[in-house]
Amino acid sequence: MHLNTFTEISESFMAVPDKDFIKERDKKAPKYNAGSRGADAEFPEWHQIQIDPLQEKYFDENGKVYDADVIHKTHGICEYKQYAKDGFQLSKNTVESIQKKIAKKIIVWRWSNNNRWDPLEEGKSVGYEIMGIVDAQEAYDNSYVDKHGARRCKLF
Repeated sequence: MHLNTFTEISESFMAVPDKDFIKERDKKAPKYNAGSRGADAEFPEWHQIQIDPLQEKYFDENGKVYDADVIHKTHGICEYKQYAKDGFQLSKNTVESIQKKIAKKIIVWRWSNNNRWDPLEEGKSVGYEIMGIVDAQEAYDNSYVDKHGARRCKLF
């Protein structure tokens, strides 16, 4: 399903995780159900903040970062979500952020190697592709709960 506010970007990137990312990933991994896999999925937003002057890390007025991932100077407050055949997942935090009208857009990405996860290593190049940007409220309105209880949205 193409959403009405879908913006196709389809831009590929190659990057090298540095010591700072790996240190942050290792600190966050225990908080994820998917461990390092989930924490590695934060790499595209980490890299985009470094290379794109239009994006910066999101912090709310209390210095919390759970409501969103980045502030994009063109698109507003955005969440990064990894593409999946069953639809990208809208976590509890993302749903709350959308309902509070904080997150405005969702930036959908995938790993370049057919979207397979290989653990990220310091100094080892990795590729990812930004697939598009979708309106967060529209993504929520068109989402569904899968058989495992996860809320998902099929981008197309």
